[in-house]
Amino acid sequence: MAEYIKPVIDRFLTVGEKSEILNAWGERISALPTDVPGEGDPRGFPDPLMIEWCRRINALKGVCTVQSCSGHRASDGAFYSGHLWLRMSRGVSDRFERQAFNLAGQRGIERVSKLYMHGGEEVIVLEFQGQEHDRLDSSMGAVLRFLTEITTAVDGGAAWLSTSSR
Repeated sequence: MAEYIKPVIDRFLTVGEKSEILNAWGERISALPTDVPGEGDPRGFPDPLMIEWCRRINALKGVCTVQSCSGHRASDGAFYSGHLWLRMSRGVSDRFERQAFNLAGQRGIERVSKLYMHGGEEVIVLEFQGQEHDRLDSSMGAVLRFLTEITTAVDGGAAWLSTSSR
């Protein structure tokens, strides 16, 4: 029989977790070398082309970016889609679940999925046509409009304030 492992992280984003993530994000941005190309590099630094988009998403209540990529065209001609990994509060996640097909149907959005990680956290993964197809701004614009709509619809953002995640 499989052994149950107690989650070490809340399933849904909390105020404290968002604060920790954004503090770490701020440190990464301030340490960003000047030689990082716009679409990022293999050293793991944030893609400069995604920084402003992530800031705008992170300004929304109940949503926080944990990973992003603007999309790449490799030297061998292969395309790598852009992506966002997001954490959401319970209320925003519930609204996302009901509205995800609206986002999935937007031009430039390739895949919308939800991951349940080993530690118990829920992560939303969005894959989109980004810089590799010269569609970063239009794809991210669609994502930002969608996220703004669902976060505004969740009790005017008040559901975000709940620290209870289960």
